[in-house]
Amino acid sequence: MEKITLGYSTKNIPIHSKDKYMKSLVSKTEDFLRRLRWKAYFFENEDHVKKEHYGFKTPHTPPQDDDLIEFENDMYELMKSIEFKYSKNKFQNKVSDDLKKIRKSGKVAVPADKTTNLYLLDRSEYEKLLRNNVTKTYKKAEPDREKDINKTSAQLAHTLEIDDRVQQFTTQQCFITLKDHKSNFRNNPQCRLINPAKNELGKISKKITDDKITEILSSINTSLNLWKNTAQVIEWFNTSPKGEKSRFIQFDIVEFYPSITEQLLDKAIDFASQYTTISEQDINIIKHAKNSLLFHHGTSWEKKDRTFDVTMGSYDGAETCELVGLYMLHQLQQIMPPHLIGLYRDDGLAIIPAANGPKMDKLRKQIGSVFKKEGLKITVTTNLVEVNFLDVTLNAVNGRYCPYRKPNDHPLYINAQSNHPPNIIKQLPKMITKRLSDISCDAEEFNKAKGAYEQALRSSGYDEKMEYIEKTSNPADSKVRRKRTRNIIWYNPPYSLNVTTNIGKKFLWLLAKHFPRGHRLNKIFNKNTVKLSYSCLPNVSTILNSTRSQRTVEEKEDRMCNCRNKAKCPISGECLKTAVVYEATLQTEEAQYQYIGLTEHTFKARYNAHKSSFNNENQRLSTELSKKVWELKEQHVPYNLKWTILRHGQPYRGGMRACDLCLTEKLCILTSKHENLLNKRREILNKCRHMNKLLLKKCL
Repeated sequence: MEKITLGYSTKNIPIHSKDKYMKSLVSKTEDFLRRLRWKAYFFENEDHVKKEHYGFKTPHTPPQDDDLIEFENDMYELMKSIEFKYSKNKFQNKVSDDLKKIRKSGKVAVPADKTTNLYLLDRSEYEKLLRNNVTKTYKKAEPDREKDINKTSAQLAHTLEIDDRVQQFTTQQCFITLKDHKSNFRNNPQCRLINPAKNELGKISKKITDDKITEILSSINTSLNLWKNTAQVIEWFNTSPKGEKSRFIQFDIVEFYPSITEQLLDKAIDFASQYTTISEQDINIIKHAKNSLLFHHGTSWEKKDRTFDVTMGSYDGAETCELVGLYMLHQLQQIMPPHLIGLYRDDGLAIIPAANGPKMDKLRKQIGSVFKKEGLKITVTTNLVEVNFLDVTLNAVNGRYCPYRKPNDHPLYINAQSNHPPNIIKQLPKMITKRLSDISCDAEEFNKAKGAYEQALRSSGYDEKMEYIEKTSNPADSKVRRKRTRNIIWYNPPYSLNVTTNIGKKFLWLLAKHFPRGHRLNKIFNKNTVKLSYSCLPNVSTILNSTRSQRTVEEKEDRMCNCRNKAKCPISGECLKTAVVYEATLQTEEAQYQYIGLTEHTFKARYNAHKSSFNNENQRLSTELSKKVWELKEQHVPYNLKWTILRHGQPYRGGMRACDLCLTEKLCILTSKHENLLNKRREILNKCRHMNKLLLKKCL
């Protein structure tokens, strides 16, 4: 295990290749144009009944609108006209060299759990730690376990009429982070096992649970302090009793997420039902979302003691903890007034006025008893004058508070030469100053703490000095102004330092050109309803995470082709390659035509499907290539076909944001300079067909 110090934040973004940028641009533009089409469609069909889809996107391609054709064509031309330059600087060169060095080492980059540290582990060492953490609390699941979960999910989704939108259980590989803040870490490294595999119904459960928590907090008679951020903790602290005899009780729920049992959740739901309506269907969705699996190298695992599990990183994990937290705060009312105690996820804090030794010891035992009764373990520390809670230090005697950082946690910020959009770089020092001011009770505490943060900013290339921002004392100044809500459609092209084209300026010009005043669609497509904001490309952390993936062994050359006569192989001995984008060149005496296609399976299987469409007239409309071939055959025009593999791509898997294989094909179509391209530009807006096999409706 080797600790490496990069000297900069892994949130920095390197300059990516032209290919990476263009794929992201195609994806963002495709999403934007699809939303534009749907907006125009519903504008013309106002009587359309809107349904709750919980944020899941439709699998259908939006219908073409005649008034959008010219705008879409200009957007395609805008993408084709993107110009690049060589843009490197000292910082970007260092990032590039570091990433090359880490990749070349063949080791796995593992981040620390609660600090910015990074460690390089031999793959065998990483796999051993990962395996030990998996087998510690998990066992191999029954072969049909995943199938049963998906079937139940499909039935629930079908009742909501979204089974054609929701995908099956995502089978993403688990991973670990290192708890380097623990004692004796070097000799006995402890890890946190992260399970990224998710039940997609968790998104629905998240919305349901969050809505119910909001309703409870707004209707409950007593004030339960369920904190969501540091600002709420400080607000509570400012109104709490402080003085010479005031003391804190701080407690931590041990392994809160995995300790939540089905019985405890049932009690929390029963408690919530006293203040809000929770239907039987809501309960079924919330509980089914807790049927989780962990995937390790393609094998499914489940908890040893139960199948019910609230996992770290699940869609509704935080909301579930908050619901249970509300129930626990309600139980704690039996031993102390609710306004004296609060909870943030698994961290609790109480302030006791007129505290003394016996009283604090009695409260410690009572708090522990309340949690133990519900099957939860806690660690409790009492009689504290000062506590470190979240990212702030609170003093119960003098009522002061100041910023707090963990001992090994040194602030790191994105560099001024990072490949972030300029507005993010510009606003960063102001945001840090504002944050530090908010968690400092006055300028004195701010000035004590700002040194480390100013140094971190200087190390990242910023010259701004930090000055304390006074808190607003006049209620009228802090009054939230009423804002008019607009249904805005955002275009989010990726930003990159090596792009010279001013995409924002050209986009806004196209918007004004195609939707002027008086245009049929001007009411919904104008500078107030369609806006642009640059998005970011993958950062260093995302790139390092890819080192966890096992390297694939290259296939042997004799497996690339199984043709009996190698000389007649349609693709020169590579017909068994999978996940490829290919080109078919159709040559006649008069002209040459180009067709671009893709296949997730072997090229040979796709090639045979093309041959079938050329020979069976009932398949002549299956592709643009088959249409052209049948047209030439009917005209008795001789032709010749040549096949070439253009690119390789990664087919879609559950949990991926986009299909790399489809994006690769769309990019090849977009950038093709062939005069007689058979593919249509509208294919860029086609939905990924590889996602269909993962929809829940396939499980019914």
